[in-house]
Amino acid sequence: MSRILLAAAFVIGLSSAQAASEDIPTKSELYKSLRFQWGQYAHKSPHQILTEDITCDGHADKVLGFVNRDNPEGLFYSLFVATKPSGVLSSESAMFPIGTNQQIGLCQPLDKKPPELSVEKITRDEAQKLTGQKNVCHNAIKIDDRSCDALRVFWVLDKKADIRLVPFRR
Repeated sequence: MSRILLAAAFVIGLSSAQAASEDIPTKSELYKSLRFQWGQYAHKSPHQILTEDITCDGHADKVLGFVNRDNPEGLFYSLFVATKPSGVLSSESAMFPIGTNQQIGLCQPLDKKPPELSVEKITRDEAQKLTGQKNVCHNAIKIDDRSCDALRVFWVLDKKADIRLVPFRR
């Protein structure tokens, strides 16, 4: 009897571990979504990938950032987020101009290293104050070009929101 209970507990443990991993986008899923939104060569650009929970759902998401040199409007930093709540893949993206005087852009001149991508955990109250949004995740994507204040991007928790990525820079 105890062997049966032990075997059942093992199978339940495996199923819950498998279910948890199904909520994390794979690298393959990330690149597939990226190619769909930004074209077949986007994933070939030098890029950085983070695996962090930026949607505050308790599951890791994939965050990809790269310097987009193919945009006819100029140089941009492209940010792509893939999340998989309840096993269903969804993604959001944003582009920020580089080398302009826009507040929601990066200051970095072309001759420097690419911006550094990281996740910064702040308090919920601070995230709400910075963004002016009530339903925003407090785990910010931080894009630091080392030339001016870092840009932070927050995930809006409201699933019906038109814009899910909200940028902020001091």
